[in-house]
Amino acid sequence: MRDINSPEWEREFVTKMGFPFSELSAEERHRRRLAYRNERTLYQDVCDLCKKNIISLYSPDKNATVYCQTCWWGDGWDARSYSQDYDFSKPFFEQFKELQDRVPRLSLINSKGENSEYCNATTENRNCYLVFGGDYNEDCYDSVFNFHCKDVCDVYFVDNSTLCYECIDCSKCYNVTYSQNSQNCSDSAFLFDCRSVKNCFGCVGLRNKEYHIFNEPHSKEDYENIVTSFKLNSWNNAQEMKKRFNEFKLKFPHLYANIVNSENCTGDNILNSKNCINCFDTFDKCEDLKDVMLAGNIKDGYSCSHIGHNSELCYECFGTVSSYHCAFCAYSWGGNKNIYYCINAANSCEDLFGCTQIKKAKYCILNKQYTKEEYEALLPRIIDHMKKNNEWGHFFPMKN
Repeated sequence: MRDINSPEWEREFVTKMGFPFSELSAEERHRRRLAYRNERTLYQDVCDLCKKNIISLYSPDKNATVYCQTCWWGDGWDARSYSQDYDFSKPFFEQFKELQDRVPRLSLINSKGENSEYCNATTENRNCYLVFGGDYNEDCYDSVFNFHCKDVCDVYFVDNSTLCYECIDCSKCYNVTYSQNSQNCSDSAFLFDCRSVKNCFGCVGLRNKEYHIFNEPHSKEDYENIVTSFKLNSWNNAQEMKKRFNEFKLKFPHLYANIVNSENCTGDNILNSKNCINCFDTFDKCEDLKDVMLAGNIKDGYSCSHIGHNSELCYECFGTVSSYHCAFCAYSWGGNKNIYYCINAANSCEDLFGCTQIKKAKYCILNKQYTKEEYEALLPRIIDHMKKNNEWGHFFPMKN
């Protein structure tokens, strides 16, 4: 087994990706990436191409050129028409900022959505409102990082669930409310760390139980009468029950971390993973990761966040899905390969460097098209230039 805990693994990984080892802490690297992720603040704006009213993640006072979903994804423009030559007399980050200020930006990262105009950092949602970072949902609203859900509201990190309200870290639940860290539960409320329970209320740590209230068994008739007497259709009563349940939870030992069906992992909320160190909210076939937050189905990743959906070999990336061998990218999605220092590259891009708001492109630098031979000759010169300016191996500065 690879010793992913060792500093040697970090250096080996970074060297394999072609970068110098960073002395910055994992927390600082994470902050720098998140500075580029406006996930939940939306603004009313106008598309700069079709002039229709739109919802945008960019505030109008930034004077950015913003296109609606239809215009940005359409064939009526090409991001390569805004290209510029690389200037070896200027730092790379300065040149990238100039390019970024000119190229039209996608109003929201909201791919293949239907009647879900107020969602961001999402894909394939239908009839959803104010869903952020959640994918493949239907009839959901006011939720964050919910996946494959239907009719849920006010949930955080919930997957494959239906008719859930105010739930956190729950999976495969039906008609469950005010619950946390529970799986395969139904027709229940106020659960914590429960598995496969049905018709339970205010319970902690139960497995395969039914008709329990505050961990005590009841008959079906008594259970229904008692739960009805709580009158939780009143907001005040619901808030009082929250306080009561929180006090009840403290009477039970809590597992140090929620790590389920995983091997050699440290962090919290890790499911079906292997060799994941200092990782949080990872699930679904994650393997050989370190300092990664919110990931699913990714292998070989270091210092990344909001990443997965069949990705591999990623370093210092966020908002990256279905990508291979990418580094220092924000929103790389749709089958990209071998791209570096790019923001919002989509739909099977390959061999890009320093590009922004580009799709279906190959062998481009600062959005300028090159031949394969030209690209491979120019890129090493740019890397040497960035090394001299102490830019190579660092994420985009926050001021960008």
